[in-house]
Amino acid sequence: MSTFSGTNALFSTQAIATSGKPPVVIVGLPRSGSSFLAHVASHLDDWFIFDDLYLYREAKAINATDAPLTHEQMDKLLFFLGWQIRARIKYGVFCVPDMTLNDVDKMNSALAKTFQDKPVYWHELQEEWMTRLTINQGAKYWGYKAPQDFQLINLLSHVYPNIKVIYLFRDPRNMLRSFKYVRDQDGNPEQYHPVVYSYYWKKAIKTLDTLTQTIPERILPIKYEELASNPQDTADEIAVFLNTSVNKPIEKKRSNSSFNTEVKHDITPTEKRICEIITNELLNKHGYNQRYGKFRVRDLPDLIKTTFIFSAYQIKRLFLSKSARVSIKMFVQGLFKK
Repeated sequence: MSTFSGTNALFSTQAIATSGKPPVVIVGLPRSGSSFLAHVASHLDDWFIFDDLYLYREAKAINATDAPLTHEQMDKLLFFLGWQIRARIKYGVFCVPDMTLNDVDKMNSALAKTFQDKPVYWHELQEEWMTRLTINQGAKYWGYKAPQDFQLINLLSHVYPNIKVIYLFRDPRNMLRSFKYVRDQDGNPEQYHPVVYSYYWKKAIKTLDTLTQTIPERILPIKYEELASNPQDTADEIAVFLNTSVNKPIEKKRSNSSFNTEVKHDITPTEKRICEIITNELLNKHGYNQRYGKFRVRDLPDLIKTTFIFSAYQIKRLFLSKSARVSIKMFVQGLFKK
């Protein structure tokens, strides 16, 4: 990794990342416990996992994925990366970097000097950024959580040869329930729609099945239900996958809405039936055999309201955010790409 240590790594004005052990990325579906899984993985000896990192999406939004970064593109991506750390320091629960807010500005300044007048691609910036955070955390190897990136495994395998993938999945009906009634601090329920996210789940599971056939040595499927019931066993399983060990018992922190025990509303029987029709054979294949859904006329007003809210939200995103447009485009392409 590097001979640097602690804050010396954060503020170095020379590149310190080296091509060592390939990173790991946690992918899957939203509202499936991926933040907690990243937290569990961060208990592995010599590993640091960053909770949510979508640098490719930001780079794509500014046309910065196919050539070395310009000064303007570098500034925009550094601003984005700095904001990621600030958000974790202020509001994060899992995988919070051991830094101060003042350290963020100093780190960004050091990175800008490091790559001044040097050609660097988005993924090289990401590797350097993650390497510095990792060393500062006292670890050697790095990874990050980005559920949507299950659509980018081929690209990630190209820029990070032999990258390892931890692939999280959950009963889609419970995923939909968590999405529909997510707390404000953990997500936005306006993003929810039973049809769209049932197809998204189906696409994600089909991708998982393909990857486990083509590169089984680099894919570790994790079932949410097993993670939630026994995170220590899941940590041990990941440790074997990454050829390391668990360095301490899994620390329990404030849970997000996917892991709390409070009584919640459920999605309607009609929404469950829609989900079961769309995901049908894959439910059976992955052990979700029971059927709970039933079409009911009295559920239609709720479905119409949900459709209106979802459509209005996505239209607003299309007009207001370039990165959102990239995300939506990836989402739609993923649904229809074979």
